Amino acid sequence: MPRIDDVAPWTALLVEDEALIAASTEALLFELGATEVRWATTVEEAERQIETEAPTIAVVDWFVGRRTAEPLVNRLADQGVGILLLTGASPEDIVRPADAEILVLGKPARDAAVAEAIRRLLRRGPEDFAVTDRRWRAE
Repeated sequence: MPRIDDVAPWTALLVEDEALIAASTEALLFELGATEVRWATTVEEAERQIETEAPTIAVVDWFVGRRTAEPLVNRLADQGVGILLLTGASPEDIVRPADAEILVLGKPARDAAVAEAIRRLLRRGPEDFAVTDRRWRAE
């Protein structure tokens, strides 16, 4: 997989509770050029990790453990983080805000599709991702 070299150095937050999926996604992120990948297995752990520094992008499973990643996704969007939901959730379970760039790929996703989504996120600025006054939730 070719590295994404035409953007500034970037970091990623990976939120995934299945170790095998997390390991392969982490390897792909490094292969694509991430300078750092932080991995969290719970929403709470991910929220602690972004308290001090937000990542450039986040790859998040919608269902983490027994809950959704909704509060984390809202917080990441507020921070201007590009978000890729890499999830087995059905489209009916996920409601995306109209004014934020949140990409969704179903599991299992091909590496090429994940790479293209990450390229798309990295080539846009934080202002393209920010959600200022709108929240979204799965009903």
